[in-house]
Amino acid sequence: MAATFLLFSLLSGGFAEPQQSKFVVPPPPNIVTRAEWGSKPDPIPDSRKHRPNWITIHHAGVLWTNDRDPAEFVRAMQSWGKRRPQLEKPPRDTYWPDLPYHFLVAPDGRIFEGRPIEYEPESNTKYPVAGNIGVEMMGDFNQQRPTEAQLEACVRLTAWLMQQHKIDSAHVRTHRDAAPGQTSCPGKDFLRYIDDGTLKKWTETVLRNQPLVIDPGPALPDGPKMRMTDWPMFGGSLDRNAVNHLERDLPESWDVKTKKNVKWVVDIGSQSYGPPTIAGGRIFLGTNNSGGRYPHRKGDKGILLCLREEDGAFLWQAVHDKLPSGRTNDWPEQGVASTPCVDGDRVYYMSNRCELMCLDVNGFANGNQGVQDEQYKAATDADVIWKLDLMKELGVFPHNLAASSPLVFEGLVYVVTGNGVDETHQNLPAPYAPSFIAVDKKTGKVEWTNNSPGKNILHAQWSSPTIVRSGGAPQVVFPGGDGWLRAFEPKTGRLIWKFDCNPKGTKYELGGRGTRNEFVAPVVAHEGKIYATVGQDPEHGEGIGHLWCIDPSKARPDNIDVTPVNNNFDPRARENKNSGLVWHFGGLRPGVDPMERELLFRRSISCCVIKDGLCIVADLSGYVHCVNAATGERYWEYDTRSAIWGSPFWADRKVYLGTEDGEMFVFDPAKACCVLAKNEFDAPVYGMAVAANGVLYVKTRNKLYAIANPKPAK
Repeated sequence: MAATFLLFSLLSGGFAEPQQSKFVVPPPPNIVTRAEWGSKPDPIPDSRKHRPNWITIHHAGVLWTNDRDPAEFVRAMQSWGKRRPQLEKPPRDTYWPDLPYHFLVAPDGRIFEGRPIEYEPESNTKYPVAGNIGVEMMGDFNQQRPTEAQLEACVRLTAWLMQQHKIDSAHVRTHRDAAPGQTSCPGKDFLRYIDDGTLKKWTETVLRNQPLVIDPGPALPDGPKMRMTDWPMFGGSLDRNAVNHLERDLPESWDVKTKKNVKWVVDIGSQSYGPPTIAGGRIFLGTNNSGGRYPHRKGDKGILLCLREEDGAFLWQAVHDKLPSGRTNDWPEQGVASTPCVDGDRVYYMSNRCELMCLDVNGFANGNQGVQDEQYKAATDADVIWKLDLMKELGVFPHNLAASSPLVFEGLVYVVTGNGVDETHQNLPAPYAPSFIAVDKKTGKVEWTNNSPGKNILHAQWSSPTIVRSGGAPQVVFPGGDGWLRAFEPKTGRLIWKFDCNPKGTKYELGGRGTRNEFVAPVVAHEGKIYATVGQDPEHGEGIGHLWCIDPSKARPDNIDVTPVNNNFDPRARENKNSGLVWHFGGLRPGVDPMERELLFRRSISCCVIKDGLCIVADLSGYVHCVNAATGERYWEYDTRSAIWGSPFWADRKVYLGTEDGEMFVFDPAKACCVLAKNEFDAPVYGMAVAANGVLYVKTRNKLYAIANPKPAK
């Protein structure tokens, strides 16, 4: 674990001495005790006791992503510290019986108690740790910005510790100052508050019992732009599990007619799929050109919009002409259906022309940074860094539309190509063209490809990749157009395992009459397991579906196919000892006459969402299911009486799910079904809701809504 620190610097003039304040600073109200987060320390010897006379503030030096839960992060750090002799190499292999810090500040402002304050902290660098109170800020402030709640919690905690332990301003320092030349902490986007004296003013405000207003200010020109509460890709993180662990006070209900709890709304086109992404103060989304913003660019086109997060104002757009081959490869009026992925100052997506695009998030505001031959070069057009034409360069034949949502991991961009059948739905023009590719994120150079589905592609390939960690090693999971999941070593493309997500003997038939399905939604990774649904093009109608939980750790070099044997879906069966099956949910309802064909789970084009031991998922027929994430046991089912194209989103102890009828259901995520609210829109909701920086975003077919509870005046 890299450890870096935040600074209360003498260079800024120091802080008011605690003894000068007559006001008794109260402890921060949002402290999570060791008992509450489940601390399990080993005993610390009495020889490690000390008398605190320094405050040294750290950051974790680990990029905060949406898949992280603060309590789980703290528990994992404590466990890692105790296992360092087995996990790390000298000199980082020292044993830590407890957390290295006394307090850990989460992005949502909660403060987690660490090791008891009477014991000295730990450090990976060499300096006298005795006498230090270690305060860690979760995140990496060389890559991202601290949140307003986190800054306020740090300020209030520091003021309280200064007064409680009679620590003056000269003894508040950074790790960099404590261990000169050994660390680059505290990170560029926190030092700014030291260098301009802002942090000093905030802390003095608390010591003087004056109203505290935290304003993080705009991003530095040469500093990180991403905020820890952004939502930069489909699902929010590499595991595609759409859980936001940080948001609080999101609305349960709103009214788009009266504008109750509607911060703003903008028109975006006439046909839009998938959720937006929010990063660096911008919103990115795909749509079509209906109501286009340029009179001289009328007509059917694919559009990537970039809007200002604060008010939805238009910043720039990428315009893509339709393919001359028509609906076979580029369905009319469908526009860009890929959900963009933001990585630093780049945004990646698949255009309607089956091009993998890399754009500058700034547009042309900072000049033309990439290729110089863009077709459209107005001030509010897109600045293309590079593009990869999958049809021209790789021979891909997309069916109807290329719609995969890219994923960026360790320098590579991963995407499903969309390769599929022609207009007859029986001929596969390019069976050996790549179905899955890995591309250098900086140059667009293809690093490796895979065409495993080959001649077995059923229809189209509209799904997207996912990263899962199994045994500590990352794997990139490709949902193939033949109904098989395949996992690869991310850097090399070496196949690690595969799993058939359809029972043996199932058949694909034209018009949706068959029983074999493909993937439309990405799979979700959670705690080393894979959760997958199968379905078909919504136009094929309803049919039998399956929900799977898979354990990738069962794979070995001599056991790559981890599919259950002989359609035996009992993971305890002897013949499944080498299978990755954890559980299966689907087929006919128990005890139902097969002739009646009452289905337990239907085709789905939705992702699961998993948290607190629950797995919640929807099927295309409009049923919402809640099952035990560990066993697949069904807790409840709810009929929304409308088709569901989107996926559930979990935040603020609520689950949001939209329908084709334009309703947004809000569920209480629990073992018993409880609908908290049903909110109506004037158009279908085809994508999942998402939340970032205190705002819930809902994208209907033709509008984007920013929904938030009114903020109290500061």
